[in-house]
Amino acid sequence: MNRVSILATVVWVCYVVRLGYDEWFRPDLGPDTMSTPLAVLPMDLLGPGWNGLEAPLPKRVVKIAGISDYLSRVYSKHGAQIHLYVGFVRGGASGGLHHPEVCFKAHGLSLKNREIITIDGADIPKLPLFVEPKLLFNEFRWTRSSAVQAYSLSTFVYNRRLDPDVDRLRLADRYPGVPYFVSLILVGDYVGPPKNTRRVYKEALSYLLPKLLAHFPQRDR
Repeated sequence: MNRVSILATVVWVCYVVRLGYDEWFRPDLGPDTMSTPLAVLPMDLLGPGWNGLEAPLPKRVVKIAGISDYLSRVYSKHGAQIHLYVGFVRGGASGGLHHPEVCFKAHGLSLKNREIITIDGADIPKLPLFVEPKLLFNEFRWTRSSAVQAYSLSTFVYNRRLDPDVDRLRLADRYPGVPYFVSLILVGDYVGPPKNTRRVYKEALSYLLPKLLAHFPQRDR
């Protein structure tokens, strides 16, 4: 099993299960389904030079996760690989969500560093206007051995915001409510020193986010 296959397996275990909450009737929350599947999104989501391949999840994982739709692709460029996972979860369902600090360690990865990073949406051309401009991500740096390092950025998309904080998502679910949420994860190789790695992943996000966010249903203000 190659390095990205291992990382992808960890992602499946850690992220494709959903966040539990009470099944409330919420007529004012707007649409919770997509008009078109995520699979129609173009393969060049990460920008020029990134070559993508579909990496379907096992059927049993999809069934357990209860996700309404998902995107799972492995991208490569100049020898580096990134696994992209997007999981769409409709409201009104139960399940659980595991933190990467726990799951990644359980699969042999050691946490080297953890930060919350902020990306300014104003710096991303064509970002949908309905999205709050302060985009928050969990940044994790991992090691499997002295020779293997991994990097990940993850967040949740809900109620026009990008925020990786599970507690805030739970609170928002109760008031004003969350018709759906999306798990967004990029995990893969280091690309040079940490500063350069962060730049490469942020660049990929600047191509990904405008197309991805415009795909999800939005309620009227």
